[in-house]
Parts: sequence; structure tokens; C-alpha cells
Amino acid sequence: MDWLKDTVRRSHAVIVAAKHSSTRNHLKSQLERLARRLHYTLQIVEPSEDSIGIDEVRRLYRSTGYRRRGQESSLVVISEAQAMTLPAQNAFLKLLEEPPQGVKFVLLCPDPQSLIITIRSRCQILHWRPKPLSEFKAEFPGLDETQQMSLYYASGGDVIEARALLEQPEGGMNAARALLTKPLGEAVLSIAEAASTRQTASAAVESLTKLAHAALRHADSDDKKRQWLNRLEAGLEARAQLAVQANSKMVIDKLILEFRAV
Repeated sequence: MDWLKDTVRRSHAVIVAAKHSSTRNHLKSQLERLARRLHYTLQIVEPSEDSIGIDEVRRLYRSTGYRRRGQESSLVVISEAQAMTLPAQNAFLKLLEEPPQGVKFVLLCPDPQSLIITIRSRCQILHWRPKPLSEFKAEFPGLDETQQMSLYYASGGDVIEARALLEQPEGGMNAARALLTKPLGEAVLSIAEAASTRQTASAAVESLTKLAHAALRHADSDDKKRQWLNRLEAGLEARAQLAVQANSKMVIDKLILEFRAV
């Protein structure tokens, strides 16, 4: 990933936004390899119990703030930066306002808007972009065209997320395989049955919403367009409900009814 190397070399602070956790984990691994190639010391800050608190940022400040002249460069990766609490973000802002010499910061998150504007304004922001359909298909020559298209919709065109979906073990939340191998009604039920936790429910909602969006774009009649528009709206509503801690089973059940409606 030459673009990542060039960006790290040029900028003292970068936000890389990638929607899927599988992609962010891949980027973190790439940054670890990059640090070795560039002979940078590496620090990774990760959530503890689902958040990154001010104490973690203070430790980071102490470890980077007192650097001797000529000391080798350092790369700091904030993994799941959206997990920083507001006090932690304000503390991290001080590091960006007076960046230590020779220290590079990379923040990985699904959406830059989860970070305060004063952090965003001091960072270069890069968005992980999905591949065009033709390039995506070339990554999966072993699938037929229908399977490639289904996987493209389920992953949003993100090759790393697509591979992660295909590699999920049997019995887990495997939306991609369900969409690839079963008729719509049966696939929807398979996804719903697997959505036993809030995390898997969110994955199910995302997969079904993407499917509805793609089908709407390719619908060949007004009736089909209305049907898929209703399903898309139901998916977006389900996503919003899960974001405010609604009962995941009730949300999924309601969404399934919309997808099974004729």
C-alpha cells in the first residue's frame, strides 16, 4: 500500500475512515508492517472495555512528549478512534496542537464525524473506497457472475470485507453466503436466525439494506421499484433503531416481515 506509506511520510496526523471492522483490522496490520519497513517505533492504542479513556491518552502523551533530538521516528496508531471518550479526544487534541517531533499519528475509524471537529481539522482525512464492480469481480474469479454481484452488494464493494464474509465459519453470521446460495425469502430467514446478538443483528440489517439498495437500482418495473424502496426504507429505519439500543430481535422481526411481503 504505497499510498499509505506516502501519506504517513507526508502528514503528521491522518484519519483513515473505513466502514467495516475487517478493513480497519487489515489497515492496522498494514501499518504494523509499514512501521517495520520505515524503521519507526510503533505504538498501538486500542479500546479497553469498548472505550479509549483519558488515562490511555495521557500515557500516550508521556511516551511521545519527551523525545530526544535525533531519536528515531515513531508511528502511533489509534485503533477504533471513535471509541475515544470526549475527555480523551480533548486530551489527544493537545498532542495534535503541539505535535512531538518525529511522531506520526494514524487514527482508524468508521466515520470521521465520530471525532470532534478540532481533531478532524488538524488531520488529513482519507476514505477507504470500494473497488469499481469490474475490478471487484476480478478479485473473485472462482465465483460466477450472479455470486460476484451478490457478494458485491453484501460487502458494499469492499474486497477485504467480502473476503471476511466468505471466510466466516459455518454457524456464524454469514450474510454473504446466505445471499449467494439461497432464494431471497430463504436467505432473509437465514440471516434473521443468525442475528442472535446486537452485533450480528447490525450486520444483518446492513446486508439486507445493501441488497435492497442494489435491487432498487436494477428494478425493471414501477411495482418492483416501489417494493424495493419500501424494503430500503425499512432497512434504514432498522439501522436507526439499533443505533438507539432498540430490542434487536423486534427490529429484525419487523424487517423480515417487510422483506417477505409480496
